[in-house]
Amino acid sequence: MGSVIENEKTKEKCQTFTPDDIVKTMLDHVGYIDSLYGKTILENSCGNGQFLKEIVKRYINDCKQKGLSRTKIKNGLGRDIFGIELDPLLHQECIRALNSITDSFGLKRVRWQIKQADALREPYSHTFDFVVGNPPYVSYWDLEKSEREYIEGKYSACQYGAWDYSYAFLQDGFNHLSSTGKMTYIIPNSIFKTKSGRRIRALLRPYLTEVIDFTTTNVFEKVLTSPAIIIINRSTRSEQIVYKDLSPRQESTVNRENLNDEWLFGCKEQAPELQHRFGDYFRVATSIATQCNSVYVLTNCSDDGEYLIRDGKKIEKSVVRKAASPKGKARGTTEYIIFPYYYSDGILKHYDESIFKKKFPFAYAYLESKKEILNKRDADKNSQWFEFGRSQALTHINQNKLLISTVITGKLHVYPLDIEDIPYSGIFVTIRECADELPLTEAMAILNSSEFLEYLQPRGINARGKSIRITTKNVADYCW
Repeated sequence: MGSVIENEKTKEKCQTFTPDDIVKTMLDHVGYIDSLYGKTILENSCGNGQFLKEIVKRYINDCKQKGLSRTKIKNGLGRDIFGIELDPLLHQECIRALNSITDSFGLKRVRWQIKQADALREPYSHTFDFVVGNPPYVSYWDLEKSEREYIEGKYSACQYGAWDYSYAFLQDGFNHLSSTGKMTYIIPNSIFKTKSGRRIRALLRPYLTEVIDFTTTNVFEKVLTSPAIIIINRSTRSEQIVYKDLSPRQESTVNRENLNDEWLFGCKEQAPELQHRFGDYFRVATSIATQCNSVYVLTNCSDDGEYLIRDGKKIEKSVVRKAASPKGKARGTTEYIIFPYYYSDGILKHYDESIFKKKFPFAYAYLESKKEILNKRDADKNSQWFEFGRSQALTHINQNKLLISTVITGKLHVYPLDIEDIPYSGIFVTIRECADELPLTEAMAILNSSEFLEYLQPRGINARGKSIRITTKNVADYCW
């Protein structure tokens, strides 16, 4: 893409540039093809100039075909083409690349409107006929707290859930469109379905005209989520949106009014005669979150009678339960987890720290040796330092349950778990007490059915290759 992803926590940069054929496709689909003189265009994360290089070539060739003088073309380049890049090295690389192109046409010393600045803090003050680009894909959790707070304060699209950094660039680009402007971005197609993407979807939905989806095509090697190209037209009047899936090469149209809370392209509605909703009979929940599995989850431990030995330290078996993860189950790995809680009459109870220390002195000493790490977690306010970071899932976990992965490749695997087993990864399913209570074996039959897998395929978020990521809502909303 024409931008750099930088993880401020690790100071690692991940440069992912847009392939030339994708750039050309995007410019073609917004009509940046001819009669370009006098039409303004912006890329608000231009990186080393992947988009701008093609834009400049098209601009010059079109102006030459129209018979414009060199002076007029040179002035037009400096007047009509805009870009912003935060990274100074990439900014310089971009300018050098553009100068190399103009020099080859005999157009020297163009006064470029390409700023080295933060587009989210120092945007241009006017609107444009075209906005294009590939914004940085950075997760909410990889941004510094101060950056999150700034973006949430400025961009309405980033005020719900664990939004992605790209949402702010999308809103910024949309804000810079003229009343008849067109915009194209290549973005993670997870934006169509995530809860955190609700507000940016609501903003763009009235003007969305086309989606080009790469559901199973690996466009960017370092990006896990499959991308999609969106086309926005501020002056659109059509109620039909063109949807193209380039992986199986299918094309269809979608009524704008059918794009509701989620954008489920190519997804058939469940038949109205299906009266039974999975979530009404079974509780579907995300597994527990220790927020530091490297401390709590124990593998490859030696057994010393009443104790497990981890890092040379003893841990009482009486404070340990069997752990479960889809990956561990698939590999047949035996896993354990330190469980600093207890149940009384089926109700989760918390230890007073002094009692926990007295009852489990070795486990306490082990956790205390990791206290500095545990205190850095973004844990619940009421969590004690030696407890898990999140405890919501523990309320209903002390019963027989089923475990499935949030990532499905080809086949859905369902793992039965005992009462004592603690799932720390994936989604778990338990019986919900209701008038028409169904056994867990019924849940397993449903989850293992081909109908359920077929239902999930268009609703899951496409990951690299042929995998999809699913949510608890996807599972709970299934009807039969």
